[in-house]
Amino acid sequence: MVVAPHDPLKSDEANDAGWEAGKGGLIGAAKWGVGAAILGSAAFFWSPVYRKTTIQFKV
Repeated sequence: MVVAPHDPLKSDEANDAGWEAGKGGLIGAAKWGVGAAILGSAAFFWSPVYRKTTIQFKV
């Protein structure tokens, strides 16, 4: 059995792709967090039902 001398998962291209995926994940999470905060603030301001619910119903 011959083992390839080069592991494709440890290449520069795979490493760069991993960093890009991580960066994209963080940017996406930040966008969703900001959107959820805006919508939650609006709901808290305008909806008495939302204000009276507990946290497990708001998440």
